Amino acid sequence: MGKSYTEEFKEMVVRDRVQNGLSVIEASKKYGVAHGTVCLWTDQYGFLMEDAPRRSEERKNKAVQEYLNGREKKDILADYNISGRTLCRWVREHWREQEEERVQDEQPKSIFKERRRTVNGKKLRVVYPTSSSAYVTWAK
Repeated sequence: MGKSYTEEFKEMVVRDRVQNGLSVIEASKKYGVAHGTVCLWTDQYGFLMEDAPRRSEERKNKAVQEYLNGREKKDILADYNISGRTLCRWVREHWREQEEERVQDEQPKSIFKERRRTVNGKKLRVVYPTSSSAYVTWAK
């Protein structure tokens, strides 16, 4: 079972990292905490720091665009003071949103036209392909 730290200690580590520009490795060595833990705390508490508004959509979009334009990941992480996990999540969300927009723009086009009719009390389904022929089936 892992150690438990107070909220004040976590905020202190994040504040020191943000205000003094410490890397994850430097902060983890200084406070004797695992690298992943420092990243997690930075994600959780970093938005509380005045000089690191972390939840800004504009900031998020800029970081993603820089990553997509080929900028070094480590430079983006340092400039935006985020963890690699956070950047990867933002990029995945970006691609997911792009895919949803693409799917909405492309309405599925059917090559069939369909009409339903009733003949002698029975329901028929008439399907007209884009060619000149047609076929009729009983509706289900």
